Order: sequence, then structure tokens, then C-alpha cells
Amino acid sequence: MDPKPNADDGSMNHPAENSELSQPPAEPTSVRGWLRENAISLVTVVVLGTLVCYYLNPITVLLVVFGLGGIIFLHELGHFLAAKACDVHVTTFSIGFGPALPFCSFTYGETRYKLGLVPLGGFVAMVGEGEPGTVEGQEAKEDPRSFKNKPVMQRMFVISAGVIMNLILGAVCFIAAYMNGVEEQPAIVASVDPGSAAWRAGIRPGERMLKLNDMDNLWFDDIRPTVSGTSKGEHVALDTEYRGVAHTYSIEPLRMEGALFPQLGVAGPSSVTLFHMRGDHTPPYIPGTPAANAKSKAVDGSGFLPGDTILGTSDPADPSKITPLDITKSGFATANLEFQNRLLRLAGKPVEVQVHRKSGGDSVSITLSAAFRNDTGLRMSMGPIAAIRTGSSAEAVGIQPGDKITKVELPEPTGGPTLLSADSKDLPKGPTGTVKPLDPLRLPFEMNAWADRWSKQPSPNRNVKMTVLREIDHTPKEVNLELTWDDAYHEHFGSLSNAGSPVPLGGLGLAYQVLSTVDNVVPGSAAHSAKVQPGDKVKEIRVKIVDKDGQEKDGVALPVGEHHWGMVDYTLQSQPPHKVELKIDRGGQEVKVTLDATPDTTWPVPADGMVFMKDLQTQKADSVGSALQMGARRTLRAIKSTYQGLYGMIFGRISVKLISGPITLARASYILAGENIWRLVLLLAIISINLAVVNFLPIPVLDGGHMVFLIYEWIRRKPPPVILHNVLTIIGLAMVLCMMLFAVGLDIWRLIMQKL
Repeated sequence: MDPKPNADDGSMNHPAENSELSQPPAEPTSVRGWLRENAISLVTVVVLGTLVCYYLNPITVLLVVFGLGGIIFLHELGHFLAAKACDVHVTTFSIGFGPALPFCSFTYGETRYKLGLVPLGGFVAMVGEGEPGTVEGQEAKEDPRSFKNKPVMQRMFVISAGVIMNLILGAVCFIAAYMNGVEEQPAIVASVDPGSAAWRAGIRPGERMLKLNDMDNLWFDDIRPTVSGTSKGEHVALDTEYRGVAHTYSIEPLRMEGALFPQLGVAGPSSVTLFHMRGDHTPPYIPGTPAANAKSKAVDGSGFLPGDTILGTSDPADPSKITPLDITKSGFATANLEFQNRLLRLAGKPVEVQVHRKSGGDSVSITLSAAFRNDTGLRMSMGPIAAIRTGSSAEAVGIQPGDKITKVELPEPTGGPTLLSADSKDLPKGPTGTVKPLDPLRLPFEMNAWADRWSKQPSPNRNVKMTVLREIDHTPKEVNLELTWDDAYHEHFGSLSNAGSPVPLGGLGLAYQVLSTVDNVVPGSAAHSAKVQPGDKVKEIRVKIVDKDGQEKDGVALPVGEHHWGMVDYTLQSQPPHKVELKIDRGGQEVKVTLDATPDTTWPVPADGMVFMKDLQTQKADSVGSALQMGARRTLRAIKSTYQGLYGMIFGRISVKLISGPITLARASYILAGENIWRLVLLLAIISINLAVVNFLPIPVLDGGHMVFLIYEWIRRKPPPVILHNVLTIIGLAMVLCMMLFAVGLDIWRLIMQKL
């Protein structure tokens, strides 16, 4: 966007060198006069500066101000230099906005140069840049050095120079960053979202992505721009390597329910170093989890600290021993996956974790207590099957989306089968270990435990009998099937990242929805005491947790859709609640209940809750030529990503909620500037290229809109009609203002949500 104050209404444009309009406004000749005229602006800046110095690091803020301001300033410098090269009369060139600082304004030749009070960006004013219908636009016709009197090609050069400067700046920043070294996530799959495009294709945690379409030498951030820019029905070709075996997939990216853009559904790898950031004392764990309550055997009894690096854990084969993480043992490409695998195998048992302290350099053993599922006594209804994995047993036996599981029969090594049934007629009156109610949330745990029991046998039986309810000729009918469990998909580290994510049975290759309708209530549970009834539909949930200081904290009230209970439960387990408030629809009447979540000792879960840093590897150019190549590749990737994002938003494939405004950009820049100056340089390169791309969109008042008018004039040999020019400019200005207000509104909403 071309930030020239009032450039479009002609107030900064001057028709002739000796005209009254070309004379800059008189500046105060004394400091006292300047203070008197600009008192309000000065007080505002002083107050803001004081708040910044009090709450933020002033040096970091200055880096951000000069970084972001420099991007806009260089954009305007491009216009200025191009105008001078084409002998256009430039009346004003300003660094910053607002009134000039005392004695920071001077005239050299025909141009007035000034340093504004607000040091963000700048602007250029040229004679003849006013609208055709204004007084200044008419008078500028007589000036041969007027912008309007220059040949079309020269005006195109002046208009595009700002964008060219931003592209050059982005490329230079990329090159500088790669010469120093850029940290990026390797293209390794750490988790797969159930039901996602990657899950359906059969991609597993630990796969290394080698090539996406015609793009090789992948890094994780290379994936999203290509995937999110796909059209509905379009496939991408993905080559991977898993435990030494090559795989090739053809995948159609999906925009899952609740997702903001089309996705493969994979997450990048984490390291085994706990979260830490300069100036941020946030603990590296989620309050209320086993990690938050863990204690070391050191004298101070401290638990996990920011920057701790995990070296080893209790050995699942012999929990009395601590063994170092060995990524080659499991075949995983990162140590964090091996760590998660161990926690899964040690579920329900105390775990000793050996860490290396960032500060002291010592190794400390910390005990994670046994963890169990947090339960309220709600048993929700089984929903339809939503996704089937390609090549799985579910696909082989003809399971269809929309089928609903009603019974599962598991043969046991000890003899008779275990039956899990949704039909109350199958359930015994008293407790038994062989016939159980079919709980859709507990079903994956039951089947994994069953597979573990068979894995210890010399001749495992992997056959599962399943009954599904299928709509046949508009009538629900039971269909009996026999599936084979695939132990290669037994371990699942996937997180549910979308509101409508289904719950997976990885070994069978299917995933199903869990409805937000109560199917049953466990006698004696919190839900039973609160008189929750079968058939109740949960419409809203609010979680109360206990923070790190032991204070109860209200969460945000979140709406619950029909298929959202899988995600709701995942959230409850990942951030253990103190209390859960539900808003229920009971036969058209609204009912509010509060439930206490308590541990279910029959349902062990991995002892977790730690927050890790991303697994980052350094890309560093070994020569200037290599840096140029990397910088060019990253520049093209940034341009492509921006255009694909805009394309996706226009056609509804990408949510407009992903738009970032100045507050988000400034906040991200501040965080990165506090971590690493080169990461800030990398972000500034991306912002500079985004500014170039957005500013060259064919919207009047933007450089791209001016270019469209010039192309019209070049083709027709005359400018567009004045009335058309003015109407389109007003529309363009309204569009830009609306986009800015929307972006700032989203920024504020994000800040509020983070605080809550």
C-alpha cells in the first residue's frame, strides 16, 4: 500500500514550481513555536513511548520500529528515485509521518525533506499526482515536469519502483539471513491429524517428506503454501521415506471441518528441549498436568525448567532403569517421537525423566507421576464413520463413510472374546470383564490394549468382528464384518487440530465422529450427580482450570457442534480441567450444569504436559553464490505463497481469519527480535515481499490500481474518463479501508483470546 497522506485528494500535489501551491507550509522557527503547534501529537507519542519502555524492551522495540518502518520507507524511496530519474517534480520526501521534528525539515533544490514525528514509513508527493478533476490536477497540465505529463512507460516505472524496491529488499534480507544461517523445521511428520488427507493416504509419524510436486529439498514450511493453494479436487504428489523405504502418495488436500485452509494434516517435529524464550518466564508445561506437578530428586526439588533438554527416560522394557533416547531403535527421525513412544508404552506408571539443565549444566532426574484420564461420567453417542485409510482393512471389507459402529468383538488370548456393544440388551446386569458398553472415546484405548495383549503371544490373532449400522434402501440395517488389525498403525501420536476431527482406530484404518449428544451417564459420577440425562445435547462448554499459582481461572465459552465432541475431549485431556461448565439443550430447554473432572484409574494415559521448542535445523550458505540461490528460492516461495493465499481466500478455500494486521505483525516482530536478530531479518523479508504483492493488486489507490489505469491509457492512447477514474478510486479506497479495519479487528480479537 502506498502511504502518501492525502495523495489522492490532491492536497499534497503541486502544479508548478513557482505556484503558490508548490510552496511547503511554513514551519515554526523556534522550538517553543513547534511545541505549541504540536503539543497534542507530542504528548501522545511521549505517553506511548513511556508505556513501551515500561512494559517492553526499548532496544527490541527500536529494532522493530526501524525494521517495519524501513520496509515502508524503502518502498517510498523507490518511488522517489524513479521519479527523479524520470525528471518528475517531487515536492516532498518525508521519513515518518506527522509534523516535522524541530529543525528536521529543510529544502534542497525543489524538494522539501523532513523527518516526521512518527518514525514509521514515509511518503513522496509529486506534482501532477492529483485526480484529473481537481484544481491541482488541471494546473499541473501546464508543468512539463508534472507526473501526468510524463510518458506512460516512465509513469509505469515510477509506480512500480516501490514494489521493485520491496522485492529487492526481501531478496537481500533472505541472502543476508542465509549467509548467517536460517533455522527451519525439517520436513518430518511428527503427527498426523485423524481423518485428514495425510491420514487417509496412510502417512505415519516419522516419515520424511522428500519431494512435493516438482519441489525437492523440502523444509516443513515449504508444504503449506503449495497445499493451501490447491483447488477442490486437485491432488499433490508427495514422495517420502519411512524407515528406509520410499513411498509415493497422490493426495487431495482437504479443508476439514473447523480448518481455516486446505491441509495435508501433518504437524512438524518438536525437539526434546523445553520451551524457553528470552524475557519470557512462562513455565514449559501446561498447569494441572503431570509435567506441572513433577519434582526432581535435587535438593531444591524443582521440576521442569525452561530450556531443559531430555536425555533419557525409564525404559519401557524395564521401568527400573533409565536409558538414553535412542532414535535408531524405533526408526523415528527425531528424538521427540521416541520420547512420546516411551510415554505411551509407560502409560499408568511413574516415569523417570533425565534432563540436562540449561543454566547449571547438570543432569537431573525428574519423576512424572502416573497419569489417568480425566472423566466426568459422560458417555457420548457414537457418530458415523467419517474417514477410511487407503489400503486398510476397513477399505478392503467395504466399510463406507456414514456407517455407524454398534458392536466390536475382540478374541482374547485367554479364551473367550470381549464384546463391546452399544445395545443395552447385550450388557449384563452386573460387572463383567468380557461384555462392556461401547464407549466411542474409550474404544481406541480398548483396542490398543487388546493389540498389546496379543503382541506378547507367539501367534497373534489380529481378526476383529465388527457390526455396523448402514443405510440400505433408506432403511438402517446391521452389517457384520471381519477386519484385520494392522500393528504398523498401532502407535498414534496425532493431535486433533480441527473442531470436527474424528477419533481414529488406526490399526483398522477408520475414523469416526463422536456426537455431542449424551448416550449414557456413569452411575455415581459427576454427571450423574448433576442429573445429566441421556439425550441431552451439549451446546456450549467452558473449562475452569487451576493455573500455575493455584488460582482457579475461567476459560472461554466455546460453542459445541454436533460432531465436535472428539475435539472437546482432546482439549479436556490436554489441559486438565478443574471444573467443566456445560450448556445443554434438553428437549428445547436450556440447562446449565457444572461437573468436576476426576481421574479414571481404569484408563491410564501417557504422563505428559510438557511444551517443547520446535525441532530446527540450520540452513547456511557456504558461499555467496549459494546464498543468492537460497535467497532467490525463498523469495519466489514467498511470492507464490502470498498469491496462493489471496487466491484461496477469494475462492473460499482459505479463511479470511488468517489475515494478519499491523498489530500481529508488530507483535511477531517483537518476539523474534528478542530471540534472534536474524529471525527478525527473515520475517522482515517475508513482510516486505507480502507488501509488494498486496500493493500491486489491481485495486485503485494501490500501486497496482494505478498501473491498471496506465495500461488502459497505453492501450487506448488516452486516460480513462474522469468520472470512471474517480468512482473506481472511491471504491478502491473503501475496499482498502475496510480491509485494514477488518485486519486490525482480527488482531485485537486474537489478543483478547490469548489473554482469556
